[in-house]
Amino acid sequence: FSLITETYNYVPGFNAEVPMITEKTVKSIINFHPFIIFGHAHSHALLQKLGFRTYEYMINLPSDGQKGNITVIERAFNLINALNAFDYKNLSLTQFLKIQEDIDYNYKHLNNTDWCKLQCDLLMNV
Repeated sequence: FSLITETYNYVPGFNAEVPMITEKTVKSIINFHPFIIFGHAHSHALLQKLGFRTYEYMINLPSDGQKGNITVIERAFNLINALNAFDYKNLSLTQFLKIQEDIDYNYKHLNNTDWCKLQCDLLMNV
């Protein structure tokens, strides 16, 4: 697993409610690595909207949408504890195959999607 610390900065004049996905997440996908993002509260939801599969189902990650500095710090501790507690050695074959299927799907989705067209389509629907 990769724990990705995605960019989340408030920039005056920039809508801080918009999550950003950077090269850190893309690197995990390209390298066939499952990941969990610690960043903007809606990072996983954005990836799902873009057609990717996310892995929070594996570690019982609280839902996206939590806000506030205290909640973010608590979420970080909860996330790290959940990753540390995850029992990789006792994965069932079904769990392993699901993870592998999602890893392969994300790699193919990243490489086979016309991102320029998708961006235009998303902008037209705003």
